[in-house]
Amino acid sequence: MTQSLDSCLPCPPGHYCGKENLTAASGKCDAGLSVPSGECTAGFYCKGGAALPKPTDGVTGNICPVGTYCTAASAEPKLCPAGTFSSLLGRTTLSECQPCPSGFYCEVPGLSAPTGECWEGYYCDNQQGPVTDFTLYPCPQGFYCPPGTNRSTQYSCPAGTFGPRQKLKTIKECQRCPPGKYCEFSGLVAPTGDCAEGFWCKSGARVRNPQDGESGLPCPPGHYCPEGAPLPLQCPPGTWTGSEGSRSLQECWPCPGGYYCNSSGQRAPSGHCSPGYYCITRARTPTPTDGLSGAPCPVRHFCPLGSRSPVPCPPGSYMPHIHGEKCHACPEGEYCVSGEKPQPCPQGYFCPKGTALPIACPAGSYNPSQRQASCLPCPKGFFCPQNSSSFLENNCSAGHYCPTGTASATQFPCPKGTYNPQTGSSLMSHCTPCDPGHYCAFAGQSRVTGPCLAGFYCSGGVSSPTPTDGLLGNTCPKGTYCPMGSAFPQLCPPGYYSNSTGNTGIEDCLLCDAGYFCNGTGLVSPTGLCEAGFYCSGGTISPKLPTTTVSGGPCPPGHYCVVGSSRAQPCPAGSYSPSWSMAQCLECPEGFYCTAASTNYTDCPAGHYCPRNTEFATQYPCPPGTYSEALNIWDASKCQLCPPGSVCSKPGLARPDGLCMPGWFCPPGSTSSKPVFPGNYSAGMAASASGPVGLCQAGTFCPAGSFLPLPCTPGSVGNPRLVL
Repeated sequence: MTQSLDSCLPCPPGHYCGKENLTAASGKCDAGLSVPSGECTAGFYCKGGAALPKPTDGVTGNICPVGTYCTAASAEPKLCPAGTFSSLLGRTTLSECQPCPSGFYCEVPGLSAPTGECWEGYYCDNQQGPVTDFTLYPCPQGFYCPPGTNRSTQYSCPAGTFGPRQKLKTIKECQRCPPGKYCEFSGLVAPTGDCAEGFWCKSGARVRNPQDGESGLPCPPGHYCPEGAPLPLQCPPGTWTGSEGSRSLQECWPCPGGYYCNSSGQRAPSGHCSPGYYCITRARTPTPTDGLSGAPCPVRHFCPLGSRSPVPCPPGSYMPHIHGEKCHACPEGEYCVSGEKPQPCPQGYFCPKGTALPIACPAGSYNPSQRQASCLPCPKGFFCPQNSSSFLENNCSAGHYCPTGTASATQFPCPKGTYNPQTGSSLMSHCTPCDPGHYCAFAGQSRVTGPCLAGFYCSGGVSSPTPTDGLLGNTCPKGTYCPMGSAFPQLCPPGYYSNSTGNTGIEDCLLCDAGYFCNGTGLVSPTGLCEAGFYCSGGTISPKLPTTTVSGGPCPPGHYCVVGSSRAQPCPAGSYSPSWSMAQCLECPEGFYCTAASTNYTDCPAGHYCPRNTEFATQYPCPPGTYSEALNIWDASKCQLCPPGSVCSKPGLARPDGLCMPGWFCPPGSTSSKPVFPGNYSAGMAASASGPVGLCQAGTFCPAGSFLPLPCTPGSVGNPRLVL
């Protein structure tokens, strides 16, 4: 049993004693001892004598401070290790200590915040572990690290620069790519390589063939740039180049012939070689004397400005000294062979100033004297071949003419369509047009070629046997004919015509068509139709021939001829034509008949009648029961009834052809000897339709030729069949 307060033990560290009169701690101590109450809560620490699990008095314990952490039953806060920090109170585990962030370093334990930003020239990358000492992480080559850099490759030296050492602090410490080099990518520790040949990389070049003008450009004219050249190299004196991008000395062009290049780095030759000198190649002066690049102009040669080689004096000139710029011309009337003095020009030749050899007088001229600078024109009527010294033996040929200056006998032929039988002619007008009816086919003829071909005419001056121009000749036109050698077309005679061209003889003219007349010459078609009353049988020259010929004539009697008749047409039956030249036939009059081709009308015969236009004698007979003894009757009504007691049995009778039979009676107009007429009959009437009559009835008798029955005499009986 405890005797006094002094005998009470303080609650051990890491624990709390929450009740009075405890004989033991409430919970376990750190060493695993039992405590009266329990362990100090995580996030707090209990130094000793703590009465609560979360003490805050600062004497017996407190909440875990920043930069530390306190697990359960902690007697003291534990420091967050170097490389971490904690900015919050009451952290309970080591994992709650925050890793130092990238770009910062945490140098010592127990930090409530990072020690500071990573220094310039270094980087702090927490992915590689807690950073406690940044000096272990210098900025690598090719990169720069300003304060707070969080990874090694965060800031690379840009393209066009490089970083040859560590610990670069700013971009300004990245070195520009040197002349002659290029730095293609960022983060380089050395230039990528040499600048390409033909290009000049000034400084900071990003590509091996820069063209921006600032970092580089193609090698300028007058220079060449081998690979990696820091500066363009000048083309040496005696060379030049006018183009960009030359890559080597071999691309510097030698100064061309006729020019000189007197300095280095030339974009073009300096100028022309001086007169009196010649510059072969690579000349450095306009007056070279070394014999390799050039030299003074030698004797018998001349060298104008810009000569690349001495030029021999041309024939007809000379140069007696060196440095000659121009040769002297040989005087006129003389010629100069190289190395010889001037010689007199011979006859038949001429020598203008600067002549090397005598020049033959050209054709069309002559020269009878020496030392002449020109030739004389050949006189008219003559011709002068080349190199002539006289003209007298060269008369102009027949078929030709020779004006002044004629070169040959055939130079000026008389043109086609003309000829000239004379020699010595001087004018074209001396050429005679080809004779009419002939043609001259070739130039230079002394006589005509031949006659014009049949079917064509040649009026004069014609060059073709078949001319078609219409001026000097042509195809023989319509209405004409042209035998061989015709000077003009021959007209087709009257009675003929021609509607075709190219006729060769009169036989090609066509006989005037039947029904037409051709009353002129040269007709292309008939003149017109034959007149009415006349006929044209072919070849007729008049529309109304007065007399009959083989080609036509007046229409004869009995015929008619309409307009355009080719022959006389006979009058048709029923008409007639009594005279010559009738255009139409006359109607046959009443009481007459007219057969075909009648020249007059004929009396109508007995037993017939003839109305107007009757065609033949028996066309209209008097009908049965009638007759006619008269001529020229014109109507059937004019035929007489057969007389009583007589019979007219057939048509066309001039008289009755019999008597009535005995036992019969025949009234007028009877057609039978035993007539039977329907109906009644009364005397004086022709047979009628009033009842059966004609047979002699009982009580009557009818002798032959009776026209009425006769009554029987008293006391007798009549037998109709009996003839009394």
